[in-house]
Amino acid sequence: MSFRPRKPKTLTTRPVTYWNGRPCPCTRVLVTVGAPPDRQVPLAWWAGMEGTERRAVEVRAPGQPPYYLDDENGEGWSKVTVGKGLPNHGHRAIWPERVIRDLAPNEYPPVFKVPSLEEQYAMRRTAQERLAAYRAEHPETGPSAP
Repeated sequence: MSFRPRKPKTLTTRPVTYWNGRPCPCTRVLVTVGAPPDRQVPLAWWAGMEGTERRAVEVRAPGQPPYYLDDENGEGWSKVTVGKGLPNHGHRAIWPERVIRDLAPNEYPPVFKVPSLEEQYAMRRTAQERLAAYRAEHPETGPSAP
């Protein structure tokens, strides 16, 4: 029996990416953030960032239009590689105005870091404040949150 050494992985080796547990082509891209769809205007996490550039992951699932995940901190790429695109691995969708270009490997964000409890609390509080302000301006949307 002969032993052949494994071929070392290089940066040009593309990892297998997934969506909903199935292999799916995904690309890291730079996008210009667009306005959220009408039904999500006040609640979209990226509201107020329109026109800015952000890193994203373009997911091209067969038979579906492209879907974009925010990847500014590596969370989007983590979902389609480590999380295999499954629902139990969180992500933040983003609505791009346009895709500027594919990212080069040296432009990738650092490995995804789970936010600290303080950061998670601050994000949650900000979202709750936005929702309360929207409900105050638009009472027709229903009862206010407790």
